[in-house]
Amino acid sequence: MSVRLRSVLLLTRDVAAATAFYSKALGLPTVAAVQDWALLQAGDAVSIQLQQVSDSEAPLSVGYSPVLQLATSDFDGKVPELLMAGATLDGAIKHTTAGKVAMMRAPLAVGGHMLSIVELEEDAEAGGTSAGPQPPLR
Repeated sequence: MSVRLRSVLLLTRDVAAATAFYSKALGLPTVAAVQDWALLQAGDAVSIQLQQVSDSEAPLSVGYSPVLQLATSDFDGKVPELLMAGATLDGAIKHTTAGKVAMMRAPLAVGGHMLSIVELEEDAEAGGTSAGPQPPLR
């Protein structure tokens, strides 16, 4: 089962300032924004999400790596495949109202970047993945 890049989630301590920078400096349109989260359109099917983090959340990550959010219709197959390839779970798999989410860290040998593997309920039912913007899943 293949995956595709859907969005890049950037963690920040100031969503408003980050939104202003990306929308003004790069000309990325703001699709949605609330106090602790914003969505910017970065292409036809790719977006940048900005998520507020607090000082207490910072120790939970190794630096502020972007989170590559990958959508799949085969969540139960893809997560074990990534684990076998050396990725590690970063917390428990979550079953949200929008679907399943596994936060993972790529092997340190390849950079240790954060990955969010997402199977949205509508994707699982349809047997595919939707291209539309989604709320933050963490």
